[in-house]
Amino acid sequence: MQTGFRLNLTPVKEPLGFVKVVEWLTAVLAFGTCGGYTGRNVVSIFCGGSSNETLSATFTYPFRLNQELLVENNSTLCNHTVPATHLVGDLSSSVEFFVAVAVLAFLYSMVALLVYLGYMHVYRDSDFGPMFDFVLTAVFAFLWLVCSSAWARGLQTVKDATGTAGIESTLALCADRDVKCEVTDYASMRSLNISVIFGFLNLIIWVGNAWFVYKETRWHSQKVNAQQTAGRAERSRTRSERRRRWRHLFLSLARLAVCEGRRKSNGDAVPPRAHTAHRSHNAHHLYSDVAGKKLLRGSEVIRLSNKADMLLYSHVPTREDFKPIICDACIKVVKPQDVLTHYGSWGIVEQ
Repeated sequence: MQTGFRLNLTPVKEPLGFVKVVEWLTAVLAFGTCGGYTGRNVVSIFCGGSSNETLSATFTYPFRLNQELLVENNSTLCNHTVPATHLVGDLSSSVEFFVAVAVLAFLYSMVALLVYLGYMHVYRDSDFGPMFDFVLTAVFAFLWLVCSSAWARGLQTVKDATGTAGIESTLALCADRDVKCEVTDYASMRSLNISVIFGFLNLIIWVGNAWFVYKETRWHSQKVNAQQTAGRAERSRTRSERRRRWRHLFLSLARLAVCEGRRKSNGDAVPPRAHTAHRSHNAHHLYSDVAGKKLLRGSEVIRLSNKADMLLYSHVPTREDFKPIICDACIKVVKPQDVLTHYGSWGIVEQ
């Protein structure tokens, strides 16, 4: 097996490679829309009997809000001395976990694309490559679910902490009934919202890609081969049964033709009762009983008026060779197997 690099763009045209390109792109957009973010909310403080004040609540990635200074130490606001005040909350763990998963997914997509485009012949000739790819794809799908959910909850916490209700609960001055605090200018968080959307979009894409990777593994091929083998065996049995039925049909028709030919060649030597059996050459007049034997149905069944004639015609006359012998004593047609019995009834054997 050749293991050298062999450039082949065909996998990119297939779902396996095309979805990997989409994963690479969405991973870039996921961590690119939240990493390096900086926002600034303007807080207006309306004092009862004095001039109003304005504060700036600035927060940046990775959103360690408890380190973001809202009011400097010993600042005077509305004739009140306010100690140093920081925003509340630390959302660094959720957003950093989100970015880490996105970066790892980006790197893995690049490596997988390199394998698909240059080493696909090695990838498909081995069992380890597809199985390893499938396991990692499933793991990344799970990680996208966890990190996207955590970051969505963290983003909502950032919005609450930097909103009017969060500022009022953080700044003690706002508890004074003569002072009103309100966020009058909000920072745009559109990119952060988009990052959450791309996180869940990556979840959907990676789950879908897991199916295409699974089809490359031996687990799927063994299942398909088992189904195909069962289907081929069933079709083979059906064809064998069909050939067997046609063979019995042709043999029955041949026997009918031989019997008709013998009847015509023997002329009056055949007893009148034998002419009561109407023989048809049409294939649809035949059917198969539980034993698989071909019999005649309806008016084509030979009906014997005398049980003694069973010695001559037997149970299934159409399936036995009919070689009649004419008795010299009574000019009656008998079978060779019943000659002694017939002659004995006339007393010829005893003579």
